[in-house]
Amino acid sequence: MALSSARPYVCRILFIGLEPGQDCDIGPAPGPGRSISVGAEQIAAIAEQFGVDLAVRPTTRLSLTRSGRPLRDVAFDKPLREALIGAGAPSDMHIRLDPFVAPMVALDDHAEPAVEQFDYDPRQGRFAARLQIGTDGDGSSAVRLTGHIERDVTVTVAVHDMQAGETLGPADLRLDTVSQRPGPAEDRFAEDPGALIGLSLRRPVVAGQPLRAQDTIRLPLVRRGAGVRVSLVSGGLTLGTTMQAMQGGAVGDEIRLVNPSSGAIIVARVRSDGSAEAQPGSMPIGVARPGQILQSAGGAAGFGTTIADMRGGAGL
Repeated sequence: MALSSARPYVCRILFIGLEPGQDCDIGPAPGPGRSISVGAEQIAAIAEQFGVDLAVRPTTRLSLTRSGRPLRDVAFDKPLREALIGAGAPSDMHIRLDPFVAPMVALDDHAEPAVEQFDYDPRQGRFAARLQIGTDGDGSSAVRLTGHIERDVTVTVAVHDMQAGETLGPADLRLDTVSQRPGPAEDRFAEDPGALIGLSLRRPVVAGQPLRAQDTIRLPLVRRGAGVRVSLVSGGLTLGTTMQAMQGGAVGDEIRLVNPSSGAIIVARVRSDGSAEAQPGSMPIGVARPGQILQSAGGAAGFGTTIADMRGGAGL
């Protein structure tokens, strides 16, 4: 005696030694990968119904298992992609499914999954879908999937491990291609390394880690009252002197500096090494008042005292 599934949805019990044409369909088959149990009374009833001479022991019990295969996530890519593109998602996206239990389908079931219901949030890149995956028609062939999309983007990553508080310079950053999901602008990875140079890290980072603007903080590299080396490039010559910062500033900021000797005030741009550079042709924008006090940041000798009896002058 043997049991099998003759068609995708119909069971057949085959009794050894039956006459040709005596075997027939007797009822619905279990779902793919599932089993049904047939007890002694049911076996005896089936034998009697179809005129099979069979002695059945009271303890006899048979199990019918229908062969099946798990439907892997790759099978859902095409219908989900079509639905996502129709909802406005980019065609070059990667689809990332949340964990799910792969549904079972019959070995000979080659029907493609079809989207029945679909929701997509373009702000977060998340989706939810209900797909029909077979032709059983009993509701067990539908599956609900959730997930999100990502795109390959070129972003700024750390060249090496760095600690919180370290200031980012050109040698600390490089471009790399990573997958990124949609989201608010502040959560996206920085695409321009230059926008991060001179900023300080809020938290430690490891080599290869993509950086966001929110991972950094703009700390002043030059503090008010500190001595700053100022350079002026003109005609192939570089002139330099030390001046006192009248205000703090981060890399790229234009700050006012005063020459303690002459009282001349100029504007120069802060560089990544903590110095400042005056633009060619720059002229003093004013003269410090006699008795003006600049609060020192705890640095250079000779600064942080009253600048008294200053004389006007056009030079640095």
